[in-house]
Order: sequence, then C-alpha cells, then structure tokens
Amino acid sequence: MENDFACVADAIGHSTRTRILRHLETGEASTAQLREALDLAPATVNRHLTILRRAGLVFIRHEGRRTFCRLADHSRNPHVRPALWQVLAGLESRAPAAPPPAA
Repeated sequence: MENDFACVADAIGHSTRTRILRHLETGEASTAQLREALDLAPATVNRHLTILRRAGLVFIRHEGRRTFCRLADHSRNPHVRPALWQVLAGLESRAPAAPPPAA
C-alpha cells in the first residue's frame, strides 16, 4: 500500500506530468497532440506518459502507428482517484474539500 502511494506521489510530483494531466482533462489526445500542445520532444512525452501509466493515472492505447492516451477512469491503486482529483483541482486554484466518490 505504501508503494502504491509513493508511485502516485512521484508521478504527480513533476510539473511536466501535471501539465499532461491537465491537458488530458479535456479528453483523449494523441502523443503528437501532446507534443505540440506542450512543446515537448517525443522522448520527453513518452517518458512522462510511461510514469503516469505505471502509477495508474493514464490509460494508453495504440491504433496502428499512433498512440492515444486519456485519464484513467479506474485503477487498482486506491490512491489514484484522490490524487488525480487533487492535482486537477489544485491546477485550477480551487481548495479541494474532498475527492469525488468512486464510480
């Protein structure tokens, strides 16, 4: 359980990864769209998406040669939903009261 929390904390602890999460809040995006919107190199986007995926924060799917990602709607890690909510709420400068109920 402690490792689960540490994994999520590490994933959301980097400004580039929080920018990616914020971008994905509007819906699914291809890695090319992320690179363009965030002005990042392909290797940088891929490295950060790998960390976010391992933490259970994003879901990645492949369609031919293209890669798409979106915020994870569920995870085996119980720390994902509250952490994701805290990050997105914090980026909007709202003081979060409590995470939304699990779906």
